[in-house]
Amino acid sequence: GFKTKLNQMLEDKHINKKQYELLEIVIEAGNAAGHRGFRPNKEMLDNLLHVVEDIISLEFKTLDFSNYSEQIPKRRN
Repeated sequence: GFKTKLNQMLEDKHINKKQYELLEIVIEAGNAAGHRGFRPNKEMLDNLLHVVEDIISLEFKTLDFSNYSEQIPKRRN
């Protein structure tokens, strides 16, 4: 389930401890919404979505860009 996958993400250092804790809450809210009729208010929903968006965007911000510098034309003096 999600808990096992979340633990693996932490072990593999794809996320840090704080992100793990936040994602636990996001997943629990999603489970409650899907199975127990939970309806978060707009502020909570926005914050939960921001957590997911931030973690996803961080993945792109930490990509290896080293090969890009080779592809960008150099300045002429």
